This record gives sequence, C-alpha cells and structure tokens, in this order.
Amino acid sequence: MVLLSALGPLVVYSAALDGYSRAPRLTPNPALFVELIETLGAQMSLRIARDWQTSPRLVAALERGELGYCASGG
Repeated sequence: MVLLSALGPLVVYSAALDGYSRAPRLTPNPALFVELIETLGAQMSLRIARDWQTSPRLVAALERGELGYCASGG
C-alpha cells in the first residue's frame, strides 16, 4: 500500500523531467519539482489506484491520506 502512495509522486517527478527534456534551454528548477509533487503527488496516487481498480479499502485510505506521504487526493 505504501508503494502505491509513493508511485504518484514518482510519476509527477518523471513527467516534470520529461517536460524539461523537451525544452533543453530550460534549467530544471528544484523548487518547482517540490511544488508539483506536493500539489499533484497524492492526486496521482489516487488516480493510479482507481485506474488499477485496487480494493475500495486502499482507495479510501489514499483518500484519507493514511498511507504515509499522500495527503488527501480527492
């Protein structure tokens, strides 16, 4: 369960890296990475859990922010 809560932030981080790779003149901004992960990480974990059709209990725990890093993703 904790792995799923960590997956969302990793996906957000990877998407940000991909964005920077498409714009080589831009320099990655660590503060932006942190902001994106804090803002979108939990939501992404919840979306992944729903898309993978995980158990309702796991989805509910992610929604409540009971799995470590993730805050409410609703």
